Amino acid sequence: MTTIMVLIDYKTKDGRFEGIAMDMGDDLPLIAKQLSIVEKNPLEEREFHAAYVLGLHDEQPSDCYIPDNLFGEQACGLDGSAQLPIGKRWFSLIMKVEAGAFEEEE
Repeated sequence: MTTIMVLIDYKTKDGRFEGIAMDMGDDLPLIAKQLSIVEKNPLEEREFHAAYVLGLHDEQPSDCYIPDNLFGEQACGLDGSAQLPIGKRWFSLIMKVEAGAFEEEE
C-alpha cells in the first residue's frame, strides 16, 4: 500500500499563496471526490489554486517528483527529499488537480 499525502494550494484575496497538507487516505476515487468538495467550498477569503496527490517513499524512486509550489521550494532538498515528522521521504506524483478541473461540463 502506498502512503499518500495531499498538498492543497490556495490563493488569498491579496494574491499570496498558502497551502495545507492533508492525509485523505489511499482511495483515489474518494480523494478525487474530497478534492472536488474542497475546490467548490474553499476556506474563507481563499480560492482553490491546485492540489497535488503524492505518494510517499522511504527511498528515492526513479520517478521522484518535487512539487512546483512553495512546499517544493522550501521543504525539498537537492535530492528531492523532505524531512517530515515521519522521517525523510521522497515523493512521486500520483495526480495534480488544477482549479476548474471539477467544473461540470454543460
